[in-house]
This record gives sequence, C-alpha cells and structure tokens, in this order.
Amino acid sequence: MYDIDILINRTLVFGTLTVLLALVYAGSVLFLQFLLSGFTGGNALASVASTLASAALFQPLRQGIQNVIDRRYTDADLLRLQQILALKFLGFSLEEIKHCLQIGPTVLQESLSLQKAMMQEKRTQLDNIIQAIEETEQLLPRRNQRF
Repeated sequence: MYDIDILINRTLVFGTLTVLLALVYAGSVLFLQFLLSGFTGGNALASVASTLASAALFQPLRQGIQNVIDRRYTDADLLRLQQILALKFLGFSLEEIKHCLQIGPTVLQESLSLQKAMMQEKRTQLDNIIQAIEETEQLLPRRNQRF
C-alpha cells in the first residue's frame, strides 16, 4: 500500500501545483491587460500582446516544474500508476489493487477473470431490469391518445 500512497501523494501535490501555476498565469495575463489598457485604450492587439508576454515569462517556470516532476517519477513509478489506474477503472478497490500488484500477473489474470464474470452478471441483472421496465411501459395506457 505504501507505493500507492506515494503515487497518490505525488499526484495531489503536482496537481495542486499545476492549478496554482495556472491561476498565477491567468492573473498575470489579466494584470498585464489592465496595465496596458491605459496606454492602448483596450485595443485587442494589446490583449494579445499581454497574453504572449505572460506566456513567454512563464515558459521557463513551467519547464522547471516539468523537469522536477520528470525527475521525481521513474519509469517504474509511471508503469505502476498506469496499472493502478487501469485496475481502479475496472472497479477494483484499493485493497484489491494492492493485493493484485503484490501477487503478480498469474493471480492478476484470475482476478480479472473474476471481475469480468461479476460485471457480466451485473449486466444480466441490468438487462432484466430494463426488460421489466419495457414490459411495464407496454401495459400502461398511453396518455397522449386522443378520443
């Protein structure tokens, strides 16, 4: 479970950092547009120029943050994260994912087969419910009929 905790922590930290950087960038664009509006009278060209200037100023900062992220995640971390996300998408709990990652591919295949069988059973149940609803709809009188 420790590997999952590290990956989740890193994802939250870098996600928060990305959102913060985007907010600072948007704020700087708006601030530069405000400063330049006095000189240009709200010209659309000034808005474009301030946006380009902000992008040019933030490019080194974005690249630096990306380098830090790239150094913190190894290829093995990224593969592990991909496996976790795939299993979570398939409906596995974190405990089941931890178990699958610890035991190896043979048991993982058995787990996937079990998960598939459970999903097919759920599909059959949903199909039966839909069929019952359709049959009930057929039995109800139509309200839009004119006499």
